[in-house]
Amino acid sequence: MTQIDASLDVLRLCSGIDRLSGNGATVAEIHNFSYFSCLLSVYDGRSAADWGYDFYATPTGSPYARILDAAIRDLSAAGFLLPGLEALALSTSGEAVLGELERHALAAERMRYLDAAAGAAALVPLPTVTRALAQEPQLRRVFGAPTKRDLLDEAGYQLVRPHFQVLAEAFEEQGMADADLALSGAIWLMALTKSEEEGE
Repeated sequence: MTQIDASLDVLRLCSGIDRLSGNGATVAEIHNFSYFSCLLSVYDGRSAADWGYDFYATPTGSPYARILDAAIRDLSAAGFLLPGLEALALSTSGEAVLGELERHALAAERMRYLDAAAGAAALVPLPTVTRALAQEPQLRRVFGAPTKRDLLDEAGYQLVRPHFQVLAEAFEEQGMADADLALSGAIWLMALTKSEEEGE
């Protein structure tokens, strides 16, 4: 199921980011938004292992998943993704394949997190997502490290858990315990951006 998950993620995110930017989605954006989607699923009480594939932090402090790169290559080779100058967009056949993947029963819950990530980016400027995620505790910790590092393992979870607890408690205090995931994600991104600006 992992390859199908990755293909769905690439196509759904590419479509969602293209709607926001009008310029398609870069490979880096696909990796960032998939990682953000996985983080939102963890915030929602799921295990990172449920996402179906692992992420690593690159020395530049960016999230990366090998299977996403493989899915992008395969989808591009099949003509489902069209290359632009700097970004990818869905072809007509890619839209049809996305429609088929979306009809699978197991895709519904996954799409909830993918759409929440894109929805959060509709509430904050699109470039803010990448900039803010670089301040996520795990990615900030490994910035400049000479090798890739695992993300969302137990140690990584312990780094982000306090962030999620504070966010959940803040919503609960405001009587918004069931706040929309996109709104939760957007507020978390803004908090990360603020911490960067304050040099925390």
